[in-house]
Amino acid sequence: MLALGLFFIRSEGPVLKQALVAFGEAPLIPTLLAALVTGLYVLFSARMYVDGFAATGARVPLGEAVRLWLRRNFISVFLPAGGVSSMAFFNRSLRRHGLDDRRLYLGSLVYFLAGYSSLLLITVPALLFGMGTLLSGYALLGPVGAFVLLLAAGAGYVCSFRRKGWAYTRLVRKFPRAAAQLEDLRTQPLDRRAIARAVLASVGVELCGVAHVWLAVLAMHGSSLSLSTAFVGYVTATLLLAFSPALRGLGAVELSLTLVLTRVGQVPETAAVAATLFYRIFEFWLPLLLGLGSFFWQRTNLLLRVAPAFLTLLLGLLNLLSALTPALTYRVRLLKEFLPIDLLQLSNGLVIAAGGLLVILSVGLLRGYRSAWVSTVVLVGLSMVAHLTKAIDYEEALFAAFVLLVLWYTGAQYRLASPPVKRLVRLRPSALRVPPDEETYGTARQLTEQHGHSALDYFKLYDDKELFLLPDRTGFFAYRRSVRLAVVLEGPVLARYDRFPEALKIFETDCRMRGRQVLYYRVDEQDLPFFEAIGRKPLQIGQEGIVHLDKFTLEGRDRKSLRNALKRVQSAGYQTHTYEPPLSGRLAQQLRAVSDEWLRTEELRETAFAQGVFNAGEIKHQPVVTVEDEEGKVVAFANIIPNFAPEEGTYDLIRKTDDAPSGVMDALMVGLITYLQKQGKRRMNLGLAPLSGLTEPGAFPEQALKLVYDRTTVFTHFKGLRFFKEKFADEWQTKYLVYGDDLDLMQAAVAIQRVSRYLPGDTLRPPLRAESTVV
Repeated sequence: MLALGLFFIRSEGPVLKQALVAFGEAPLIPTLLAALVTGLYVLFSARMYVDGFAATGARVPLGEAVRLWLRRNFISVFLPAGGVSSMAFFNRSLRRHGLDDRRLYLGSLVYFLAGYSSLLLITVPALLFGMGTLLSGYALLGPVGAFVLLLAAGAGYVCSFRRKGWAYTRLVRKFPRAAAQLEDLRTQPLDRRAIARAVLASVGVELCGVAHVWLAVLAMHGSSLSLSTAFVGYVTATLLLAFSPALRGLGAVELSLTLVLTRVGQVPETAAVAATLFYRIFEFWLPLLLGLGSFFWQRTNLLLRVAPAFLTLLLGLLNLLSALTPALTYRVRLLKEFLPIDLLQLSNGLVIAAGGLLVILSVGLLRGYRSAWVSTVVLVGLSMVAHLTKAIDYEEALFAAFVLLVLWYTGAQYRLASPPVKRLVRLRPSALRVPPDEETYGTARQLTEQHGHSALDYFKLYDDKELFLLPDRTGFFAYRRSVRLAVVLEGPVLARYDRFPEALKIFETDCRMRGRQVLYYRVDEQDLPFFEAIGRKPLQIGQEGIVHLDKFTLEGRDRKSLRNALKRVQSAGYQTHTYEPPLSGRLAQQLRAVSDEWLRTEELRETAFAQGVFNAGEIKHQPVVTVEDEEGKVVAFANIIPNFAPEEGTYDLIRKTDDAPSGVMDALMVGLITYLQKQGKRRMNLGLAPLSGLTEPGAFPEQALKLVYDRTTVFTHFKGLRFFKEKFADEWQTKYLVYGDDLDLMQAAVAIQRVSRYLPGDTLRPPLRAESTVV
């Protein structure tokens, strides 16, 4: 494709410059009509998706289909076999409308086949119209014949699959594990009327293409083209596009359409090249730009989050430069005839002052402060007027007007109140933490013991957290601050779960008034609708493993590796022991020695927030499972902490010495499982396996995380953790990071790392009891 593009530029080089000049002088009416046809082209294309999914019984709004088509059309340019491979992208938004994988695949297949069927429908009249010329008629028989054979083969394959013929048998034989999914695809009923509507919409797409060819010649040549030639030109170009392996026929389309217009339509070469450029602008480049713009429709998008601040900074610098450089003499002379000289000098000083303030305010815009936005809007408006009254600098005034328009469009994202001046000074993380008073802590503790329902509730009362108590004292949030971000551990603890949405609004309002953005870390999937209702976005960050204790056994082929690990540990003279609280001082000292050695060997520091740290005073009040040698030396341990999820147990620290025998961690896990089974628990929470479980990433951040997780060695430790937990887990629960806008997401990793640094408190809180009474 690139070679054909270079050949087109080289062969048409002498007339390309003339064609570009002619293109720049295109008449207004045909140009406006071509833009209108492009709009119809996008709507017809989106309608194909609507009807394609309707054929499977699903409803997709037209607006959602427009955005889907624009995005898929955009990335198809950069993918091999882009028209087909692009259908694997941007399916997450469709799933929100109730489409499962089966309907996604079938709906996309209907769209694909409808597109090629309509092309075949208009190819027949194009052949009939063009039989009079060798170039446009018989020369098309080869590619058209190949196209017909390809379409017939595809249709035959689909029919064979639907009828459980050779295609179905071959697929089941090749992919036996997918037999159930293939059967679901085969038996899914399809609405033939919806399929017919999809084909009809696709015909509309083709007719828009023919109209673009006709309008292109009208605009560039000044005379209309015959309908037959417009059909032949469009079919020729589109067939090459359909068979292009990449770049949507770039080069080949331009070359073929120019040849048809000159040889068949008798259009002069310069006008033919200009018409080809005109056609590609409205048929290819304009939809491509619309597709790029579709990624920025959401006002919380990163680009629209950063652009106002950048433009404000740029305008501030432009103001300073404009005020400090000499003005054009003839403009100043003209202005003096209408305005007094004092006003001109005042306007120049206002431009300088506004420029300096805008540079400062750009930082406040980047942080999302509402007062910074209001001040910037006022100063940009004054700058626009001042540029006109100081020297008729309409160029700077137009740029200021553009900045003002961007600020207006993105105004809804500036909701944070400005922080007090004393908080603008950068403080150490420890200084950011305000420990709760005893009354607040006591209320939160009582709420947790009576209404806790999560394995993480225990850590919400750790002394590294701040607590936000609801005004009626029926719930609280636990969080830590990282400069302007408040990172919340999971969601709130509430006396009544149905107050979740109200609690979120109260907490978010308080954070906005304090100038803080909010991140929610390790949110459960069932709580996502509450966050999405207030405009928050989820990012999958991993999965928690769950062991079904009532079904766990060491018997069977799948547990052979565990049995072997236990035998190795026992044959080396090690045994598993369980200790109930309170623990002896001697045992606590041994546990500390194991913990210190593990931290030293692994070159780690204690981290908290979503997990605990070793604290001898705290661990004395918790059950502990150990692995010890024949002399009673502890080589590995795990402490069991309160878990407020019903009938569920969990552990916190799991550490070992450097000389512990191979298989010691497996033995320790089996000891934990045995202990919790005796306690009557039905489940055991294995904790988070970070970044695992991203089998079908949705948004771009999830796709990027999956790519890095799968293809690099950066997260080798996380992969090992997942592998270890998979030995025991029967179920995986997905956890999410919930954030406001993309700028917050960019800071999330650093913020979570900061809040996870353990900073010991002055006092040790008494141990919690896991006695959940309300679910």
